Amino acid sequence: MNNSPTNKKKAAAIISLIVFIGVVFMSAIIYNTNTFNIAPEEVGKKEERLQDSIIRDMTTEGVFIDRYEYNITSPNEPGKAAILNYQECFSSLIGYNSKTYGVSGLRSRYKENLFPDKKDAVGDTIKLTIDGTLQEYAYNQLYGHIGSLVIMNAETGEILALASRSDPTVGYDAGDIYNRYSEYNEIPKFWYNRAVYTEDPPGSTFKIVTAASMIENGLEDYEFEDSGIYSKFGCNIHNYDNLAFGQVDLQKGLAKSVNTYFASAGNELGNEKLQVTAERFGYNQNISLDFCELNSNYGREHGVNSNFDTAHCAFGQGNLTTSPLHVTMTMQAVINDGVMLKPYLIDSITTADKGKVVYEGKTEKLFNSMSKTDARKLQEYLHGNAEDEGYKMGEDNGYYAYAKTGTAQTGRFNENGSELYHKYIVCGLKTDDKKYAVCLDFVDLTNPYYDIKQPMYGILEYLNNMG
Repeated sequence: MNNSPTNKKKAAAIISLIVFIGVVFMSAIIYNTNTFNIAPEEVGKKEERLQDSIIRDMTTEGVFIDRYEYNITSPNEPGKAAILNYQECFSSLIGYNSKTYGVSGLRSRYKENLFPDKKDAVGDTIKLTIDGTLQEYAYNQLYGHIGSLVIMNAETGEILALASRSDPTVGYDAGDIYNRYSEYNEIPKFWYNRAVYTEDPPGSTFKIVTAASMIENGLEDYEFEDSGIYSKFGCNIHNYDNLAFGQVDLQKGLAKSVNTYFASAGNELGNEKLQVTAERFGYNQNISLDFCELNSNYGREHGVNSNFDTAHCAFGQGNLTTSPLHVTMTMQAVINDGVMLKPYLIDSITTADKGKVVYEGKTEKLFNSMSKTDARKLQEYLHGNAEDEGYKMGEDNGYYAYAKTGTAQTGRFNENGSELYHKYIVCGLKTDDKKYAVCLDFVDLTNPYYDIKQPMYGILEYLNNMG
């Protein structure tokens, strides 16, 4: 064997070349699959996205239409995303279709219908219960805020508008996802449909549930002498703006949103009775809808283990979390004479090839939240709220309304150390031929005194004029 220095140099060069080629080859694999140091489940997700992309390349994406059969999305060429009309107002609901980023929103939930696993096939047509014009109007009411607006037909459960905004000024255009994904991804919780996935305390909107429990359990006439603070059982519960209201009954307690009254009433009821009512209004229930899963919490995570806990839950804080959609459902149940309906978004799904209807949405009961007699009583109280001087939503405005506001402490703080609040207003509206349940909410406000009733006036007037 020749071990001359020249041959040793040649051998070393060959070995270096082989190592270099190996490194380049492995780098190419890592670059193209992006699986280096990624958990196996992430690799699985990437493989699933790749498979989905192959299917989408072979097919023409199905389309979404609104309740009046106007196109929310319009057909495009095979392998290209359907064109999203009304871009911003529908983006958080419909979602994006991207070869790079996959699919989201309803496009993800109904991808088997939209992208059939067959070459040259055309996806189904999915008709929503949404009113496209109302959806656009609802989205426009959110400009300048983070929040959502839900509008439901209270007698059928149909969702008429489900608008969400995750940045006060940056609008979401799912049709331009390729150019703006990085921008969107830098905004916290940008991809949330906030009407559905926000999990905050319901604030004083939960007083509707406490009032329902009081009526059912014989405490409708309960009165409380309010000094501005409730300090039993280790509680130090104050009213909004530290006000004292003197003698308070149920109507005054709701209209003035008296925390101390409901804290005291909650302990008069006891946790067991309050929790039973809350669960009939959908708390602690896993509610599967045709567009999401709802999971509102009454003590399920940490329990309601004391009078202290019960008092806080009774006025809408404590171990409670919910979504704006569920707050809407609470009002829907009351104005529908105690019957909570399952909200639904899909009116029908029709195949493109034979025009066969393969799915139809329908009205379904979820819970008997209250008896009809008790619900009628609570309707009177909530209509009294609407007519109260603090609300001014009475019949002088040309419509018949029910109303409750809420301010929730979220436990979140901004970069300046200011506490962030979640404001709600939930309303019922009765016209000549329809009943609507409506919830408007703004998230992460630094001003707990923000008057969320003001934008609701215009929303109710708009709905009333629609009929």
